Amino acid sequence: MEVSIHKHIVGKPIKTPEGFFCGSKKVNLGQDWQTVDLDIKEIFTLLTEGGHAIGPALTNEHRIHFNFKSHSIAMVDIDSGMKLEDLIDHWFFQLYGAGFYTTASHTEENNRFRIIYVLEEAITDRHMMKELYEGLLTIHGAADTSCKDVCRLFYGVVNPTYAAISDKKLSAAGVELVISSRIPREVIQHEPLVVQESDATDLIKILDDLKSHYPVLPYHERFIVANTVGAYLNKNQAIMELRSRWPDAECNGKYEAMLKHQGKYSNTPRMGTLVHMIRCMQPNYRKKKEPTIPTTRWELKAYLEKALNMNKH
Repeated sequence: MEVSIHKHIVGKPIKTPEGFFCGSKKVNLGQDWQTVDLDIKEIFTLLTEGGHAIGPALTNEHRIHFNFKSHSIAMVDIDSGMKLEDLIDHWFFQLYGAGFYTTASHTEENNRFRIIYVLEEAITDRHMMKELYEGLLTIHGAADTSCKDVCRLFYGVVNPTYAAISDKKLSAAGVELVISSRIPREVIQHEPLVVQESDATDLIKILDDLKSHYPVLPYHERFIVANTVGAYLNKNQAIMELRSRWPDAECNGKYEAMLKHQGKYSNTPRMGTLVHMIRCMQPNYRKKKEPTIPTTRWELKAYLEKALNMNKH
């Protein structure tokens, strides 16, 4: 996967009136970037052992949004409001998180760390990358959910206190889910989900349809479905509905554990996520059918006769 690195930026540079310095060497944060093709383990080593900064792949050495080429990694900085143990339990990180490492200012009292997501498919549209960052910030409860710089750099840390990496990747469906989670700019805060009786009825119908396409739910999909159902039903009802359709929870994840933090996160998946899952198997599921327009004289005659008969009744 392609990323850009800056061999002279090790750790977080110190800002002075004369510019930025890493040790005694003055560095330019916008210049001298080199695009390289590495795997995630090599990138993780650069970040956590070499302490090098990384950014998106660029068309030249100047790090500016006009030169954005692609990105295969997205990261989220957590400076407050979340502990490392919260991250491990977070539903989205459990599904797609590739790893994390603590930053230089991390303490046991004030956890500060960087979450890593590896994209299954590189993003080449800088506007889409911006939306992905905003969605990830929203999902992880950041106070400021706006992305100012699609070519943002992330500093490495030499031998962080805590660090971990895995082979999980953020799929195209996961990217779509993240982008759909962005807070509209005019919305200041999330409104609580108001569950109406019709919502619960519709959910049951969607679950039945989902069961026909997913007779067996792998762990990742099970986690999404469980948390979605938990957003509309109380815990006992949710477990009952899930077990009646996918009873093998002992093998693929217990529903009680999956709903441990039910209602804790403002961006729990909604019914639209389940509809999207079904559309992966049945593309036209719940899409409005376009009216058939008569194109021949005989079709037009039949169409008019049908219309006239309907008007008579």
